[in-house]
Amino acid sequence: MWLALWAAVASANPCPDLGDKVDQAWALFDDAEIESAKATLVQANGALSCQTDVVLRSDLLALFRLDGLVSLALDDRKSAIYATIRAVAVDHQTGAPPAKFGPDLAELYGVWSDRLGAQPIVIRVQGGGDVYIDGRQLDGASFIEVAEGEHLVQVVVDDVVRSELVELTEHFVVSTGAAGAGPVPMPFIPSETPGTTPPVSVEIPVQNSPSVQRRHPKALLISGLLLGAAGGGGVAWAFTKERSFNEDTYDSPGYQGCAAFAPCYAQARDDQIQKDAGKINLYYGLGYGLSVTGATLVGIGLVGVGSRDMRGVSMSWAF
Repeated sequence: MWLALWAAVASANPCPDLGDKVDQAWALFDDAEIESAKATLVQANGALSCQTDVVLRSDLLALFRLDGLVSLALDDRKSAIYATIRAVAVDHQTGAPPAKFGPDLAELYGVWSDRLGAQPIVIRVQGGGDVYIDGRQLDGASFIEVAEGEHLVQVVVDDVVRSELVELTEHFVVSTGAAGAGPVPMPFIPSETPGTTPPVSVEIPVQNSPSVQRRHPKALLISGLLLGAAGGGGVAWAFTKERSFNEDTYDSPGYQGCAAFAPCYAQARDDQIQKDAGKINLYYGLGYGLSVTGATLVGIGLVGVGSRDMRGVSMSWAF
């Protein structure tokens, strides 16, 4: 009954095709209709949870990269950072944007892939069917490691695809709700004592609910404080550099190997000024972005302090 009702609603409200939306946004961006391109990307992002076909990893990267590029064109660095973090979650190892996206987006990806990919989390499956994490196929006989962040989880049982965006901060078990084996043991974690079996994710049975998300409040609180401190440091560094930048007359006898009065001197001087200004803007953006994220995590952590400690979470699907 529930599945039939859900199918009827889906047919009455068709879900936009992600590839088509990204193509439309590119066309608008190429025509310098930046605001319209951003609006189209907002629609595409909003359609992730209603997809009834498995979304390719490449399509997700294309969406988030273009979102970052358009955000930079709108001078919205906060949104560009968010889009980059989502791209890192999809692929924190080889997902760097191609050269056509420019150096700013590549630099953002490098910063966040190093940070979020340093301690990957493990995702496993319990039950039958197939699970796709950001387009990567997974079943009960395997596991994958991903960076912390927002992930598109899709479960396929009897050719029916359910999609859900889930923000993951710890090891995770996807329960498909179909008959099948339990999750495979977690891989060996170097920080664990040799000769012991690493703990598995805690199962949280849920009835009539497509998903459940639990986080360790103390970890969120500590992460928020650390991110806030890092953000404050980034802003302070940028402020100090900005004062020096404003006082610098840029009358050095040479820049980038070009001596004064050489034909290349003026261009080299301009390049240096732009480079310094870009670095200051980047750190301002990172600093403010980390501060906001840190404050949010601290707030969530303070509310949740005292809840039960967990080493993982699970996600149950009702078909």
